[in-house]
Amino acid sequence: MSTKYPVQVDCIRQVPYSPPEEEKEVTDGPVKTLKSTPTSDDEYDTDLENDFTEDEIAEEDNQGKRQYLTACKNLGLIPCTPFLRQVQKSEMNLKHYNLGPLGAEAVAVSLMHNNCIMTLNIADNCIGEDGSIYIAKMLTENPFITELDVSQNDLRTQGAYAMSEMLRENNELLELNLSNNGFEQKGAEPIVEALKENYTLKSLNLSHNNFSELGGQLLGPAIDANVGLECLDLSWNHLRRKGAVSIGYGLKTNCALKSLDLSWNGFADDGAKSVGDALSENNTLTELDISSNRISVVGARWIANGLAQNSTLQILRVGQNPFQTEGAYLILSAVAKNMESAIEELNFDDIPVNAEFEDLLDEMLDERENLSVLCGTAMRGKDRVKKMKEKVVSIKDKHYHDMKMSPPAG
Repeated sequence: MSTKYPVQVDCIRQVPYSPPEEEKEVTDGPVKTLKSTPTSDDEYDTDLENDFTEDEIAEEDNQGKRQYLTACKNLGLIPCTPFLRQVQKSEMNLKHYNLGPLGAEAVAVSLMHNNCIMTLNIADNCIGEDGSIYIAKMLTENPFITELDVSQNDLRTQGAYAMSEMLRENNELLELNLSNNGFEQKGAEPIVEALKENYTLKSLNLSHNNFSELGGQLLGPAIDANVGLECLDLSWNHLRRKGAVSIGYGLKTNCALKSLDLSWNGFADDGAKSVGDALSENNTLTELDISSNRISVVGARWIANGLAQNSTLQILRVGQNPFQTEGAYLILSAVAKNMESAIEELNFDDIPVNAEFEDLLDEMLDERENLSVLCGTAMRGKDRVKKMKEKVVSIKDKHYHDMKMSPPAG
């Protein structure tokens, strides 16, 4: 079902874009160009006592520096010097500068035609719903930015709609961080619709929001339909049972996702069953985090059943679940019995294990050199091999030192 977005992303009070004015001097010979004389509007103080000359501004005007200064003057803002310093770099980091909605508008106006910046980080700037609309509009015009971080900006539902409409039009953005923005289940709907249409985005971080069960139920079909996304973080979203069940169904048939984080969602054994079923059929996922989800021994058995048939998963994090030693042993045993298993890292953080688990793990480590297992609070596997090698080198060095220091015989 297509959603009509209730926001207009073309509402930036724009400073019309125009290249630096040039005055032509007519002579009998070749035409010469002179730099335009700066006006009083161009002479504008920044937030630091650091002057940028008119020559510098004119040279970089095609990247939006002059437009930024003009926008700040029109909006009554003190320009952000870090912006001016980074306007010609490939990465711009404006994290924690408290830009606010108007500051976001000034940034958006100036980056409309910038062709240098590829990574933009404006996390934790209090840009709010209005600021998200300005940034979204800019990204429908700018084809050069491929990574955007707008986390911790309180975008809420209106911001979800703005970012979703941008994703429908932008085919260049590869990584998007929308974590910790106060999205609730209403915000999931536009994001779901965008994921069904955008196949170029590769990484999406939606963690630390509040999509709840209904949001999770909406996201499941989007995961099923999307064929471009490779990394998805849905941790800390209160997805609970029904949300995780829907996501599990979507994961079954998804053919692109490589990394999925579902930790801290409290989906218990029903969600674990759905995830386990997905693991038995999915052949693209390589990394899965289902830590801290209230999974008991029953749920651990479902996960083990999925792992027994899976040949692509390399990293599994299931720590801080209440399935205790019995559940951990079921999972480890499933990996041990599956000769086609690709598992290289198992994380049973904060889960106690017994001697039976330790014995099985020792057998596996002898056969699988690349395997690492965190159980309880200790890492086993690659680290053990590394420490053994260091110990051998240390013994050899000590032996060599003792030989040099020992007095000659006779």
